Amino acid sequence: MNRIVITSGEVFTDIDALACVVAYAELLKIESKEYCIYLPGKLNHSNTETVKSWNFTFSDTYEPQEGDTFVVMDVSEPDHIAKAVDPERVIEIYDHHFGFADPL
Repeated sequence: MNRIVITSGEVFTDIDALACVVAYAELLKIESKEYCIYLPGKLNHSNTETVKSWNFTFSDTYEPQEGDTFVVMDVSEPDHIAKAVDPERVIEIYDHHFGFADPL
């Protein structure tokens, strides 16, 4: 089974990106799918101490594995997507911002 790398923006992770990433990870866990959360940007000021206390883990570095696919959350500008993302391996993009309908 290929690992799903859930990620967001390169520079920072705001509260809605973090909530989306964590919720998607919970769905994959229920489905017994292999995944990792990769958030290269810092958690910004919108993430409260309560949110930061949630029981979730993520990495700010990406260690590629053969067959990795990507799910991108909460990014409407293609230039803001995490740099490690291979556009050819993106399987889903979820966003609520007005912008690019076909970012890749």
